[in-house]
Amino acid sequence: MQENAFALTIVIPFLNRSNYLPLTLQSIAETKHLPPLHMILVDNGSTDNSVETCERFAAANQTSDFRITLVSEPTAGAYAARNKGLSLCTTPYIYFFDSDDEFDAEFFTYLTPELKKAANEQLDLLVLTTQQNVSRKTMVRQYRETSDVTAQILISHLATQSMVFRTEFLRHIGGWSAVRVWDDWELGVRALLHRPRMRWFTEHPFHLIYVHPDSITGANFSSRYEQQLHVLRIVHQQLFSPSDLQALYYRHCILAGQLLQEKNSSAAQACERQMDELFPKEKNYFGRFLKQYVSFGFRGAWKLAFLACKKG
Repeated sequence: MQENAFALTIVIPFLNRSNYLPLTLQSIAETKHLPPLHMILVDNGSTDNSVETCERFAAANQTSDFRITLVSEPTAGAYAARNKGLSLCTTPYIYFFDSDDEFDAEFFTYLTPELKKAANEQLDLLVLTTQQNVSRKTMVRQYRETSDVTAQILISHLATQSMVFRTEFLRHIGGWSAVRVWDDWELGVRALLHRPRMRWFTEHPFHLIYVHPDSITGANFSSRYEQQLHVLRIVHQQLFSPSDLQALYYRHCILAGQLLQEKNSSAAQACERQMDELFPKEKNYFGRFLKQYVSFGFRGAWKLAFLACKKG
């Protein structure tokens, strides 16, 4: 089959995921109405038998309509592995999936006709809703059907598995940034700042995104707070709108509260110092309220912050 018959590439980075990869890969192979598809599996330095798992999968499942490429990326970090996949992509659209999640069997039943429409309209971004599995409880991930950057800053609804990119658009905006956590959050913000031609697809929530201690974001906020502050600083450099900057200030307040809830006062103080540096005129009573609200374990702070930004 000619390469131009392939509309979509799926990139899956992995690092020591031998316990998770069989379910992830088989769930993709068993999807209904699988279109001509190129899957790029990117080993990011595994020392277990993850590579052998992928090799066996490729040998058993590769066909003319389902091309599987296994490559390696020595630079550490999921961002580097995803960018390696992006560099090898030759299809109009590209989708990134994680190596510890479960693909929805109906995904291509819905997506294939949408991809055809997107190609005709030269859409830059298709946004999907997904399901999250936390402590064996499954729920639809929070979202707002909007291109508002403020919503992404506070809700983080454009996550890795939520975004199907036009390949050239993703390359144009720089691909994945060299950050170790919240990389999809930062990419979502940056993508929206470039005002993409986009369509939301909310009729069906896809996939099972498992949240567990081995996830890239870590078991808690304290374990990665320095990297989280680094990403917040990077996004601050990208923003100009007062409402977006206010949202980022509130995102700092919420993080400080989460760190206090975890009894990590030194990390919370580091967050406060960054807030003082980046938002010398922004600090207000509502921000302090948000921090305390979260520190006591109350939920829904992002909703309160979002409403405050909209009223402002």
